[in-house]
Amino acid sequence: MIAFVIIIALYHTVETALAHATGRYHTMTQLDTSHLDSTVSVTVRPSVNVVALLGRLPLNRELHLPNDTLVLDSGASHHMVKDASLRRLAHTVTRTGSITIRTSKQRTIKLCNVYYVPDLPANLISVMQLRRERVYTHFGKTIELRSQGQLIGVASLIANQLSTLDATPIRSTVSPVAAAAIPLLTLHQRFGHLSLPNLRRAVSSGQLKGQTWTYSAAECKAFSCDTCKAAKATRTPFPTSDSRASQPLELVHSDVLTLPEPATDGERYVVTFIDDFSRKTWVSALRNKSQVFDTFQRWHAMIERSTGLKLRTLRTDNGGEYTSKAFIEYCSLHGITRQLTIPYTPEQNGRAERTNRTIVEGTIALLQHSGLPMTLWREALRYVVDTKNLSPHSAIDHKIPDTIWYGKPPSTANLRAFGCRAWHTTPRHKRAKLDPKAKPFIFVGIENKTKAWTLYDPETTSFFQSRDVRFDENVFPARDAPTGQPKPRATSTAGDWTFVDAAHGSRTVPRLSLPPVVHENRFAALETDASDDATIEMSDDGFDTPSDMSMAQFSLSPPASDVTDDSADPIDFLSCPSRAAAFAATTADSPVVELEGPTEDPQNWSQAVKSGKEEIWRQAAADEFHSLTTKYKCFTPVDSSSLPPGAKVLGSRFIFRTKRDQLGKITSHKGRLVAQGFSQRPGIDYDETFAPVAKFTSIRALIALAAAKKLHVHQADVDKAYLHGELKEDLYMRVPQGVDMPGKVLKLHRSIYGLKQAGRVWNEHIDLTLKSLHYRATAKDHCVYVRRDGDHYHYIALYVDDLLMVSPSEDEIERILNGLEQKYGIKRLGPAQYILGIQIKRQADKSIILSQEAYITSILRRFGMSDSSPASTPMAPNRQLEHSLAETSKTARTRYMQAIGCLLYAATGTRPDISYAVGYLARFSASPTPEHWTAIKTVFRYLRGTARLGLHYSSEQGKFSGFTGYSDADWGTCTTSSRSTMGYSFHLAGSVISWSSKVQNRVADSTTDAEYLALSHASKEAGHLQELLMELGIDTRAPIQLYGDNQGAIALAKNPTLHHRSRHIRIREHFVRDQVRLGTIQVDYVDTKTMVADIFTKALGPLVFKVHRDNLGLRG
Repeated sequence: MIAFVIIIALYHTVETALAHATGRYHTMTQLDTSHLDSTVSVTVRPSVNVVALLGRLPLNRELHLPNDTLVLDSGASHHMVKDASLRRLAHTVTRTGSITIRTSKQRTIKLCNVYYVPDLPANLISVMQLRRERVYTHFGKTIELRSQGQLIGVASLIANQLSTLDATPIRSTVSPVAAAAIPLLTLHQRFGHLSLPNLRRAVSSGQLKGQTWTYSAAECKAFSCDTCKAAKATRTPFPTSDSRASQPLELVHSDVLTLPEPATDGERYVVTFIDDFSRKTWVSALRNKSQVFDTFQRWHAMIERSTGLKLRTLRTDNGGEYTSKAFIEYCSLHGITRQLTIPYTPEQNGRAERTNRTIVEGTIALLQHSGLPMTLWREALRYVVDTKNLSPHSAIDHKIPDTIWYGKPPSTANLRAFGCRAWHTTPRHKRAKLDPKAKPFIFVGIENKTKAWTLYDPETTSFFQSRDVRFDENVFPARDAPTGQPKPRATSTAGDWTFVDAAHGSRTVPRLSLPPVVHENRFAALETDASDDATIEMSDDGFDTPSDMSMAQFSLSPPASDVTDDSADPIDFLSCPSRAAAFAATTADSPVVELEGPTEDPQNWSQAVKSGKEEIWRQAAADEFHSLTTKYKCFTPVDSSSLPPGAKVLGSRFIFRTKRDQLGKITSHKGRLVAQGFSQRPGIDYDETFAPVAKFTSIRALIALAAAKKLHVHQADVDKAYLHGELKEDLYMRVPQGVDMPGKVLKLHRSIYGLKQAGRVWNEHIDLTLKSLHYRATAKDHCVYVRRDGDHYHYIALYVDDLLMVSPSEDEIERILNGLEQKYGIKRLGPAQYILGIQIKRQADKSIILSQEAYITSILRRFGMSDSSPASTPMAPNRQLEHSLAETSKTARTRYMQAIGCLLYAATGTRPDISYAVGYLARFSASPTPEHWTAIKTVFRYLRGTARLGLHYSSEQGKFSGFTGYSDADWGTCTTSSRSTMGYSFHLAGSVISWSSKVQNRVADSTTDAEYLALSHASKEAGHLQELLMELGIDTRAPIQLYGDNQGAIALAKNPTLHHRSRHIRIREHFVRDQVRLGTIQVDYVDTKTMVADIFTKALGPLVFKVHRDNLGLRG
C-alpha cells in the first residue's frame, strides 16, 4: 500500500466569509479563476453548489505536492478530489462517491459525498463535512482528529502553514451522477445503440434518474454511428395498429426467434413476452422449442405473483410450441384467452415480430461494434432488452416501459458500452503481493438482481459478475486487437455468422479477434462501493431452471439505482466458468507460463468448416482419411447394394483435437475418423471388449525403482495404435461427412477407433509384439512387462499406446524402439517428461518428482478458482456435512460430479493429501447443496496454493532398503451410516507408491474393531505390492513392516484369541492375522502423532496435516 499525505490548510475560514460578503460566491459549469484567485464554485445539479477556497498558496507548484495529496480545507463546502485520468472529460464535476483511509493510529475514516473535480488544483477535505460526519479537528501544537472523544489521527505542522498525516488508502468508490460528462456516442452505445431521437426523448423527459441532456444541436446533427447504419437498414414496416391494452397484462404478445448459431450454453431459441400496455419485454434463451411451455409457466407464475394482476389474453402464432395440448389446457385452467394468428401471416402478431426485429438488429449492432464472437449473442440480446425497457416507445406516448411498469423513473447508472474494456479489481485475499490489482475483462451485461456487472473473460471463455469494476468505454478489446498480437479463440467455432429471421432477412457480423491481457499498475478512483470479494459466479444452466430467472428477461424488481449493495451471491452455486479452459503449466525456470488462448475444438464437421481454422481442420481430415486408406488399409470402399443380408452399417464421424505438449502449448491439429460403435450388436459385431492398462500404483513403483537405482526412464508413443489390430468380424461403416463417395460404404479390416473391441484387439497385438522382444507380462499387472538380462532388469509399462521404458541401459531402450518401429509408427519422446497428465521431473541428483501441476492448473481455471485465496488444508477439521433431502437440478449434480471427477484424478495420481477430502465429498454427489460446493471450493483453494507439490522419490540407496506401510482408522465418523473411515499408505524410495482412503463396509463396534479391519485392508495391498516388486526383481522376502496405532488391534492380529468382543469378526477379516502367522507381514505399534495414514481418515488441522503430508514424500 502506498501511503499518501493529507495536507491541512488552516487559514481559509476568514477568506471564505470574505468571499461570501463581497459577492465572490459563483455558480458556473466551467472553472473560471481569473478573478477569484483560487476560489472554485461549480454546479453539480440543481440546488447543489460546491465551493472551495484554496487561498493564494500555489499548491502543487512550490511544494511539489504529490497528486494523491489531500488538503484539509476549512473553507471547502464539500470533499473534492481530482484524478489525472479524468482530465479529458469536458465538464467540471462528473462523479461522486466515498474514500476510506487508515490513519497512523490504525483507525479508519470514511469520507462520504466526495466529488470529482478534474481541474481542481489539489484534493480537498472539508472540515465542515468532517464535523457532519462527527470527526472533529482540534488545533494546538499538533493537529488532532477526534471522533467520539477518541484520538484517531495526528498531524504535525510544516512550512508554518501546512501539516501532514500519513494514511493508507483502503477504498475509493465513485458512481456516475452527471450524464453531461458522457460523450454522445458513448451514451448511444450504453443504451444499446438506441436511435438518437429516442435517446434524446429518454434523457430529456426526466424519466431516467441521473441523466440530463446537454448536447448541442450541432453535436446531434454531426452524430453518426456506422454500426447502426450497417445493422439497422430500413425495411418496409409492419402495418400499424392503433389499439392498445388499457392496463398491464391485459394483453401479452409472445413469439419464438430461432438463431442459427448456438450460444455458449447451447441455446438456439429465444422466447419473448411483451406487455401490450407498457411495452415492457422479457426474453429467455432456450435450447429447445419444447422448453417454451415450461418457460411460459414460470414467467406466468412470477409475473402474477409480483404484480397481483391476472394475465387475460396471450397472442401468439400457430407454432407447435404454443398449440400443444398441455399449453392449451394450462391457459384454459388459468382463464387465459388465446389469440392465434393465421399460419404464414406474421403481421397479425406484428408487435412480437417487430420486437424480434428490434432485438435482432440491436444484437447485431452490439456484436458488430464490440467485435465479440457470435456465440455471445445471448449476452448481447439480454443487454438490448435491458436498454429497450429503458427507452421511450412511440406507442406509449414516448414514455419508458420500465417507468410505466414500476411506476417510477428507472436508473441508468449501471449502463456501459457493451463490449468495452472492464477492469475488475482482484480481491486482496485472492492475489499475491506482486500480482496486479486489476485485470482487464469485457463488459457484456447487467445483472439487476445482484446489482452487478457481467464480465466476460476471453482467456477462459467464462462469465462472472462483479461490482468492483472500472470501465474504459472507448476501448473494445475484441474489436481493437492490434495486428500481430495474440488472438485467442473464443467459444465460437464459427467464422462469419448470420442472424436469420424468416420475415426480415439476415445480417452478417465478422468474427472475433481478441487482445492480449495487459497489467495496470495504478488503479485509482474505483467505480463502486462494494466489498473486496463482491464477485459472483454466473449460472451454468442459463434460463432453464426455475431458480434462475435473473437478468432483464424475468426480473420484476425495479432496476438498481446504484451498484453499492450487500446482497448475497446467487443461489446457483454451481457455475461453469469455462467449457474449454486455457492450459497453463510451470517449468523449472519460471513460476507460471501463460499459454495461448483457450481453444474449443469443433464437435462435428459442420462446426469445423465454419470455424476460423476451416482449412486446418479440412487438411487434418483429409490426411486422416488418406492415411487410413493407403497406409493402414483399414477399409475398402464397396457398393452399398452389395452388402450381405443382415449386415449393419455403422455410422462414422471425424473427431477434431488440438494437440499440446507437456507445457500445454499447441503442437498440432488432428482429425481422427471414428466408427460410431454404439450401434454394434453383441455376439454379432463383437465378443469381448476388456483391455487392460498399467495401474498408477505400478507406474509409481517403477518410478521409485528408477530413482533409487538411477535407471533411465524413456517414453514413446505408438502412432495410430488401434489401427494395427485386425478384425475377425465383418463390419461396414458409412462414408464420413466431408468425403464425397456416393453409393459407397466402407468395409472395415482393422480395429478403427470407436469400435467396441478396438482396445482389446490392439492390446492383443502389442502384447505379442512385446513378447517377441523377450518381455513378459507380470502376473500382478498385465500391462507391466519385465525382461531379465543377467543381473539387470528392464521394464516397460503400457497404457493403451503410451510406453514407459525403464532400464539401466540406453542400448536396451534403443533395442526396444527399433523392434517396435519394425511394426508400428513410433514417436520417440526421449527421457520421460509427461505421461497421463503426470509430469516426470528428473532432478540433478537423479531423484524423480511426479507432479500434476499442469493438470491442477487447468482444472482450477476450468472451475474459476485460479485467483482464489489458498487454503492451508483441503478440509476444515471436524467439519460434518449433511445429506440433503431436497431435489437438486441435473446441472448442479453434473457440475458437482465433474468437480469430484477432476479432483479424484489428482487424488489417485500424485496428490494423496486430498484423498480423504475428495472421498468424503463424493458421498454427496446425489444431491449436492451450496454447502457441499463450498467444501469443494476449499479443496480447489488448497490445490491452488500447493499445485507444485509432487511425490519425491529419492536416489539415496538407504531409502530403498524395503517398503513399509501404515494403517489407521477413525471410528464411526460417518454420521449417516455410523461406519468408520480407514486408510493406508505404502512407501518406497522415500515417498508413497500406494494409498487408500475408504469407508468400511460394515459398522465397527469399537475403535479396536475399526483398526483391525483397517489392518486387514492394508495387508491385502501389502501382499499385492510384495509380489509385484518380486516380479520386478526386488527382494522382498523379509516380512513387510506394517504399522498401526491401536494396541488392541495389533494384539488381535498377532494372537488368535476369541472372546465376546471379537466373535463377530468375519473369517475374511482375519486376513491380517493369517499373514502375520505366515511371516509375510509384521505388525508393529507407532504413536498416533507419527501415524502417516491418519491423513486418510479425517480432516486434520494445519500443523498436523503438514507433518503427515511431508511424511508422504510430497515436496515442492
